[in-house]
Amino acid sequence: MKKLLYSIAAFCITGSSIAQMDQEIFLQSRMTGTVTMHDSAEMSVMYYIQDNIGGPSLPSPTLYMTEGDSVKIDLHNLSMGAPHTVHLHGLDVDQQNDGVPHLSFEVWHMDHGQYYFKAPHPGTYIYHCHVVSTVHVQAGMYGMIVVRPEGNDNITWDGGYLFDSEQTWMTSEVDPFWHSEGFINTDHDSTMMQFQLPPLNPEYFLINGLSEGQLVDNSTAINIEKGEVRYMHIAAIGNYMTKYVFPAELNAKIISSDGRPLATAIDNDTISLTPGERYGVLLSPEVDIDDFVTVDFIDLNTQLVTSTQNIPVLAQWPFGIGENQGWNIAIYPNPSASEFTISGTDNISGDVLVQLCDVTGKTIDPKAYESSIGEEIKLNLAALPNSSYIVKLIRNGKLIHTDWLTKYAK
Repeated sequence: MKKLLYSIAAFCITGSSIAQMDQEIFLQSRMTGTVTMHDSAEMSVMYYIQDNIGGPSLPSPTLYMTEGDSVKIDLHNLSMGAPHTVHLHGLDVDQQNDGVPHLSFEVWHMDHGQYYFKAPHPGTYIYHCHVVSTVHVQAGMYGMIVVRPEGNDNITWDGGYLFDSEQTWMTSEVDPFWHSEGFINTDHDSTMMQFQLPPLNPEYFLINGLSEGQLVDNSTAINIEKGEVRYMHIAAIGNYMTKYVFPAELNAKIISSDGRPLATAIDNDTISLTPGERYGVLLSPEVDIDDFVTVDFIDLNTQLVTSTQNIPVLAQWPFGIGENQGWNIAIYPNPSASEFTISGTDNISGDVLVQLCDVTGKTIDPKAYESSIGEEIKLNLAALPNSSYIVKLIRNGKLIHTDWLTKYAK
């Protein structure tokens, strides 16, 4: 009878907790998928997906929640072997829901477990697997958490800073051997076994899972209007320190650290993050910018820069009322093996100049490619290497449109 009463009481408590949830997040953990590097190499990964939507990605999906909400994360493990957890890095949850196997619990294949917590102060946080975390984080089991203030998605926190748009950046590295199928599929369990880890020698240094020419992607590149305020959620995970240097014209202001506001905001165009750190940064350009944010990956043992990645930045004034009415500029097909068509330019008054640049911002000599301007603009990049490019449209000496082109091999 005592056991029956206890079971009924436990059911009532659990049922009550679930009934009071403001937000339920469904995650699956998997370890059979690949992602593509900038050189087309395919890497096996472990990863999370949300709501059973999408495939493998680095990082895993960003989880958004609202300050004060009671949240349940329901993790279903479809990993075909290794157990997994969800460690809520920086959220200050109780021990049972912290996702550290020895203190919380593991979720085994074809099983599921729930994590309950109240969303903390608005800011930037991380979630990752804490089962043999050295291996599982390198394998790809990580993502960001963004907590927003209640009632206003365009303020950093109650009484904080207003912003117009936001963007997330998360840095990490990939060592191909650690992502080989044989290593990924090795049994990993932090509570039942020990094994020798190989040296870590990353070959890919990533922002949002991308590097080199991939960084022209809209998830990484900064496309911003002058006068706009952009809220950057920046996080680092992996094994390297990352040092960001913003163009001075972006007027970078560091406003928060590890999910909490700084007592005094810091105007600084340089910011360094060690693994696990998070910062909130506001950008507010007031002049035209055609530049890059440089990201140095620094080996913490040698303090040497191992890789430098360049994230494109483009800023310009928004056009006046009616000035760009009816332009509707589009570029297709994109990507393409050779020819790109730019439509909508026939409605632009005045002469239009086409300028093509590589991902470092260096202008490419027009003799290296063919362009023709009529009702539509035709660009033929057949003679150029397969890569990403920046195309700019200039009218009367003013930059009026920019876009990214990707040329690939047939």
